[in-house]
Amino acid sequence: MSFVSRAEGFLVDQGDLSDDPNKDIMLDTIRYLLENARGYQNRKSTKVIYQLLKRKYKKMKNKEFWQNFVLNKLRDEGIFIGSKIGGGGGMFIIQTKGDAMMVQASYQHRIEKEQSHLDELEVQMREAGWL
Repeated sequence: MSFVSRAEGFLVDQGDLSDDPNKDIMLDTIRYLLENARGYQNRKSTKVIYQLLKRKYKKMKNKEFWQNFVLNKLRDEGIFIGSKIGGGGGMFIIQTKGDAMMVQASYQHRIEKEQSHLDELEVQMREAGWL
């Protein structure tokens, strides 16, 4: 199943998220991306997408709310919304192998960064005699 068809399928059946209190925001997020941002070449600014949704949904108090209660939950259900670390960011529905590889590289970069943080934390915990 492609990333696009998985996102399209979510519009029809939200599965475990069908009773989620933020399902409406999830649906509008996916709908917007499918209509406007298929593939990295058609990516849209995260800020623009957030502002559009914020105007419609007053319960979105801040961008972190959207990230935690919408985007992260979608990802947990296997709906990957592409983004790229660094210049020319934006959000998009993964459409090509190149898109997927770019998103994979972004995840790998974040994982390596967090592993570095974890390693340093453990060094300092050892220095404190806590490990």
